[in-house]
Amino acid sequence: MDVGELLALLRRRWAVLVPMLAVTVIAVAGAFAKIPTQYQSQVQLTMLNAQKVTNQPGNDGNPFLAFDSTLGVDVDFLARNVTSGSSAQQLAALGVTETYSAAIADNALGPFMQLSVTGRDEQQVTRSLRTLVNFTEQRWLNLQKASDAPPNSIIGMDEIAPPSAPSPVYKRKIEAVAGVAAIGIVLSILIPVVVDTIIRRRKGRYRPPEPARVEPIAAGPPTPEPSTAEPSRAEPFWAEAPRTEPRKAESPKTEPFRIQPAGEEPVQRRSPIP
Repeated sequence: MDVGELLALLRRRWAVLVPMLAVTVIAVAGAFAKIPTQYQSQVQLTMLNAQKVTNQPGNDGNPFLAFDSTLGVDVDFLARNVTSGSSAQQLAALGVTETYSAAIADNALGPFMQLSVTGRDEQQVTRSLRTLVNFTEQRWLNLQKASDAPPNSIIGMDEIAPPSAPSPVYKRKIEAVAGVAAIGIVLSILIPVVVDTIIRRRKGRYRPPEPARVEPIAAGPPTPEPSTAEPSRAEPFWAEAPRTEPRKAESPKTEPFRIQPAGEEPVQRRSPIP
């Protein structure tokens, strides 16, 4: 079935197609209204080098002059620790039940970490993000103290900017609504095709193709039975048929040539050849 035949079928079964499309539209609208909107809030943190490194000549006690490559490794280490299973359980006990993430900030040129929380309630998202920031800073401090690091070698953390206000995220919602729309469109096309096939079968317009017939191979002519009569004797090759003399063609009679005397009237002669 090509596109033209399919369009003709749908036009013929519009009484089935139109209600199905209407149901699809209602289902899409209902899914968009029922699926809750997600909200997301983000914040970025930076690591600040220890006082021991900051007070070295050239840094003049300014931590923002003491960024080095080791701080980027510390950011990755801390992000993996915060997103581990044990940390997730501790955060859930603190009230962070939404989805959260911790990773190196996109396009980061320094030791920058990005924390985000996604949930349905805007206020709860804001509270959970603040809890996540405090937990991350405290976890980083505890890890350094657990390794018996001197106080002047403790690497600190600070917020680059205040957390962003929760903003709606429609990605999951759009994906769910698109799935409902796709299923509705497929059913809107499939059901009219099935209905048309059933109706045509009942009316006898649809006949399944007949099985191919195998024609028998025609037998050859029957073999003649041997005859009991004596075979005819062929004449010897020296026997000749009676000869007939060919008929000679009759030549026309001609008269002798005669010189006509002067003064004599010409005589009309009849040609012997008819």
